[in-house]
Amino acid sequence: MTGAAWTSRPSREALSAGNRTRPRALIAWSVRVVLLTVMLWGVFTSGRFGPWEVALGLVGVAGCAVAAWAFFRTGSWWPRSPPGSA
Repeated sequence: MTGAAWTSRPSREALSAGNRTRPRALIAWSVRVVLLTVMLWGVFTSGRFGPWEVALGLVGVAGCAVAAWAFFRTGSWWPRSPPGSA
């Protein structure tokens, strides 16, 4: 491998999700969900937290997941104004 391959930026095609197949995207999301589930299971079943703390922790994680999904779906943390509005 040449030195230029390590110092040049990837092409737009390599960074876009256009060439990702649906099964590949599902596998990627499945791996993320499994890893998150294993990590949360380890934390919340350790006996350090009570039932209310576990419930609030899970609600917090779900809220973060929804926020991350919205961000990656729209590319923005704030809703955008419709075109033509002030």
